[in-house]
Amino acid sequence: MVPNNNTDNYNITNVHNEMIYQFKLLTRWDCADIINGIDSSWRKPTVYKNDYEPHIREGQVKFARPSQVPYGMKIVNAIRHVGELMKIDLGDNIDNDVEMQLSKYDVGAFYTMHTDDDISFKSKMEWPIRKLSASLQLSDRGDYEGGELKLKSNAVISHEIGSLVVFPSFIEHEVVPVTKGTRYSLVIWHTGPRWR
Repeated sequence: MVPNNNTDNYNITNVHNEMIYQFKLLTRWDCADIINGIDSSWRKPTVYKNDYEPHIREGQVKFARPSQVPYGMKIVNAIRHVGELMKIDLGDNIDNDVEMQLSKYDVGAFYTMHTDDDISFKSKMEWPIRKLSASLQLSDRGDYEGGELKLKSNAVISHEIGSLVVFPSFIEHEVVPVTKGTRYSLVIWHTGPRWR
């Protein structure tokens, strides 16, 4: 059991064959703290080999370590707890093994179907791999239209503010174009030892 995370108090729901879990983690005020609390500049998102590919992804992002994100360790502990439920080895080096990205999707922004475990640009022998992906919904559903996170498995994903969905990084997913307003999310990738 992960210490001091209190995830047992949350209604953790398995939404697809023990591969996708979601639950309410934070309040709307916590979510506002995250949006306003990451002290770095917005930049264009990159994909594969750090190239900007506007036909694949459009929007803005900020990167941070868990220690730089309000409630960062609470989020990481929740993800690690789900990893335990899935029996996935995530290793022990939390600060180096977790990447966080605040994503901003304005009207027209999107991210086409993809996986998060593509490491073709890294040496497969030298680097840990992304094993778990998570998305924390930071915007109220009434603040935007479109912009839904969709998984290829057709699992029903909650878009309630403060909800966290966790899934293996090899599952294909997308963010459909935003048609009105702005959607914020915090995307988290937890790396770990290579699959056995």
